[in-house]
Amino acid sequence: MKRVAVVTGGTRGIGAAIVKKLLAEQAIVHCIYYKSNIKLDEESASYPNLFFHRCDVKKYEDVKETVKKILDQESKVDILINNAGCTKDRTLHFMSKKAWDEVIETNLNGVFHFTKLISNNMIANHSGVIINMSSITSSHVLNGQSNYSASKAGVEAFTKVVAKELCPFGVRVNSVSPGFIETEMTASLDKESIEKEIPLKRLGKPEEVAKLILFLVNDDSAYITGQNIIIDGGVSLC
Repeated sequence: MKRVAVVTGGTRGIGAAIVKKLLAEQAIVHCIYYKSNIKLDEESASYPNLFFHRCDVKKYEDVKETVKKILDQESKVDILINNAGCTKDRTLHFMSKKAWDEVIETNLNGVFHFTKLISNNMIANHSGVIINMSSITSSHVLNGQSNYSASKAGVEAFTKVVAKELCPFGVRVNSVSPGFIETEMTASLDKESIEKEIPLKRLGKPEEVAKLILFLVNDDSAYITGQNIIIDGGVSLC
């Protein structure tokens, strides 16, 4: 039987790479997006096991409705990848309450919303894997990212607690912390200066993160739960 996966923020960057890896493994993938530049109809036509759902992860009722649609179609979810995220960088003095709230609500509350609703189904089936996207900025701090760093530190703590709570039900929960990856989120940064600060002297590729996540959702990692896996080219060593 094909496994069913839900990937939030799955239409670009790391999320899109994860979706493609899962499809290559013959999974049925439900891709959650809010804003997207890709032609969704064309993507759906290319991949019969790929389904798109527009959903604002910040809104619990919106997520609840989306999860119901997915479960009405599939009856179960085997894999949840909480990847949706955003940045609104400003130093504390210039950061608005709105910028703070949007990042926390997207990056942390969104993880809570999907995990709470989908884990109920996993508990009932006594199986499932949840991967939450964190970042090295949870501990390797950068100016202007107090909101982003706080949200990702929260994701890591949330992951550990939920992993412990769900162990008795056969559900594994881990987080992944990428460093500087070649995505839209890093496109505006000075690539040359960043690469000088990375021990491996290059930015990571979305596909490299996707391969790690594929390992974490497969049986090869069946004894790993409650962990945060760093993939950053050595930045956290500096």
